Amino acid sequence: MKYIINGITFDTQQRTLSVANEQVYLEAKSFQLLSVFIANNHVILTRDTLIELAWDGRIVSDSAINKAISKLRQHLETLQPNSSIIQTKPKIGYVFSANVSTFVPQKKQRLNQATLFSICLFVFIAIVFYAIRWLLSGHDPIPSPLQLERLTAHAGIETRVSASFNGKFTYLNTNHADGTQHLYLKDLNAQQTHLLPITTAQLQSHSMSADGQYIAYVTQQEEHCSIKLHTIDALTNTDAFDCSNMANLKLAWQHDNKAIFIRSRENNASPFTIFKFLLNSQKLIQASLPAEHHDMKGDYLLAAHPKKRLFAFARYLAPDLTEVHLVNSKSLKTIQITEFAGAITAMGFGEDTLYFSEQQSLFQLDIDTKQIGRIKDTSYPIESLAITQVNDKNLLIHSQYHVSSEVKAFHIKRKQSRSLFDNAALNRLPQHTKKGHLMYVSNTEQQHDLWVMNNDQSTKLALPFEFGFRRYQSHPITETILFEKQGALLELDLNTHDLQQVIDPKHKAYVANYHDNGEQIIYSSNKQGEWQLWLFDRKKQSHTQLTNNGGYSGYYYQNQLYYTKRHVSGIWAIDQGKEQLLIPHVSNINWLNWRILAGNIYFYKKNDGIWQYNIETKQQQRILAQPDGFIHQYTINDDAITYIEIKPMQGDIHALTL
Repeated sequence: MKYIINGITFDTQQRTLSVANEQVYLEAKSFQLLSVFIANNHVILTRDTLIELAWDGRIVSDSAINKAISKLRQHLETLQPNSSIIQTKPKIGYVFSANVSTFVPQKKQRLNQATLFSICLFVFIAIVFYAIRWLLSGHDPIPSPLQLERLTAHAGIETRVSASFNGKFTYLNTNHADGTQHLYLKDLNAQQTHLLPITTAQLQSHSMSADGQYIAYVTQQEEHCSIKLHTIDALTNTDAFDCSNMANLKLAWQHDNKAIFIRSRENNASPFTIFKFLLNSQKLIQASLPAEHHDMKGDYLLAAHPKKRLFAFARYLAPDLTEVHLVNSKSLKTIQITEFAGAITAMGFGEDTLYFSEQQSLFQLDIDTKQIGRIKDTSYPIESLAITQVNDKNLLIHSQYHVSSEVKAFHIKRKQSRSLFDNAALNRLPQHTKKGHLMYVSNTEQQHDLWVMNNDQSTKLALPFEFGFRRYQSHPITETILFEKQGALLELDLNTHDLQQVIDPKHKAYVANYHDNGEQIIYSSNKQGEWQLWLFDRKKQSHTQLTNNGGYSGYYYQNQLYYTKRHVSGIWAIDQGKEQLLIPHVSNINWLNWRILAGNIYFYKKNDGIWQYNIETKQQQRILAQPDGFIHQYTINDDAITYIEIKPMQGDIHALTL
């Protein structure tokens, strides 16, 4: 439906506001607010009413409401300067005052059959004429606007697309049948595909230069990391940079081939940062400073312009909020920052546009106007994308994949596994409720929701927001769960579906576990700079710091604290006020998946499996060898381990004519 608001067109399907040739894309909250205001035009809405209608009754701060109102006003004033459509009523609320009408397209005059036949015949002849003329010129037919074309169809999955701006692109193919990987280069102008002489066994990332002459790639073998350069015409490989103190790298070439931008972090527990590496001088310069956020994801995506001194990165703010930074690649000064109400998954530059994806949706950010618009929804989530030119046409090349996972149970005594739940969706983070019902996060209905299985029947829990990939814990006595959202701790009653805030966002809580009967909660926070563990007493409403040398996930057992750290591997304990390393060499990813049950600590060893450590005897043994597809997400009850197993992915590379 379309509304006309004081001359501004509001398209509810496209989620846009427009006047003449100007258009604004509305983030999720701006769209929801505007819809509420239109439904209550000329009615004063209090803050409580707005929370009920636009925030579905969940807990929000005054600053969040102010920010959302300000953002919507900004969108409206962009198209209609000095407008006062949203008015503030001091100490009361807000009122939306506008002339609102629905848009009704004018009916076109009906053509008689003879005229209609003549028009159709003329169009058909013209199409045939130009198609024959184009084919005789030796070129392929020009695809129609927004035509989607499959470019690869290997067995297995194609990922990590990178492209030059002259019709060449590279991609990695993984064959599920034998596990082999190959890096390919495809030339769309010559319609040729080549297997590149680059070892892919340790290949972590790669990027092709804008002119199609070079490929920069990362190899990782044990503790050694190296960035190498492959010259495409000469088929030579040379070392460029030792990246052994970096992890999780992504690369992007500067437009003139004089520098490579590197996204990396020190380890899995530190934030992503962008660096610029000058090839001639071998100088490494930090190009971004990640913001301080509780999850420390930082500046996690990177793209460089193929022709200009410009690069972009995505900064994670929240599960539903990302900042896009455009930066001058020479001075490293920020040119502009644009907010996007979602989690960006891939990005790439065109001439005057930055293209990016959020799961299955493609968007474009106009560099000059700073406006965001949705351009297409695809069948499956987009893993990577790049822009190239063929016959003066811009093509958006992207890899799509379909990933699903199975929930399985391993009986500890019988040493047997069986399937508990299997569908075509991505199911993760299993937990058991006090009654023994299985809970898990799944994207069965596109977004990531929390589901409960009872007697082989799965039910989605109704929440006023997308649950997302979020750690949660079941109460030891009652049918409630505890989880974090934007620094606050929330508790959900599984029977009544009542949702309440337990800890205020100012405490910056993150990983949280119940203690004993649930009257106390152990949580991690970086509210004093470093991650430490805190104990919250619900009756006294008091917060007590438990650790001084770091703490991230903790449990009490027989009045002794056991915990992991954010930046240091191992499981630790505090004995008589002194810190003691209990189990060394336990990867710090275990903040998600270690447990204490009946005097035993269960933990995951990377590429090995799940181990059991007896607190009394200090003996440890492996109880589950790592299965194929295991993604170190599991829970344990009395006699079984419930875990997640990823099934083989399928996916190809497609091109969208822009």
